[in-house]
Amino acid sequence: MKYTLQKIGLVVFCSFFVLVGLAMLLPDKDGFEWGQSAFMGMAFVAMAAFTMVRGVMRINKFQKKTYLWYKASYPLNVDGNRVTCFSCGSPRINARGLMNHSYHREHYCTQCGATLYYSPEGK
Repeated sequence: MKYTLQKIGLVVFCSFFVLVGLAMLLPDKDGFEWGQSAFMGMAFVAMAAFTMVRGVMRINKFQKKTYLWYKASYPLNVDGNRVTCFSCGSPRINARGLMNHSYHREHYCTQCGATLYYSPEGK
């Protein structure tokens, strides 16, 4: 549910900028001219679309690659509370906080650097 609300909020936020950009592309009363307004309109649309796609992809990654996903995908690498790397088999797993207001931690192997799964901060 939390991830769905994040996706909806991101799409609504970016859609505002897409609409502003599309409005800048509309012809004015003198007719359409490819000037600064059109360039800015295309820039608004492109940046908003890029931000929306990348943001939804990031949220999908956090939603999918959880501890339960890792446990189901690599059952031989999870024994009770003990997790080992799927790539090299190392038991040395650390967690680091991700930046950019993602509020998630990345659990990774300290030996080979492979990302195993993500978990929300505070859990």
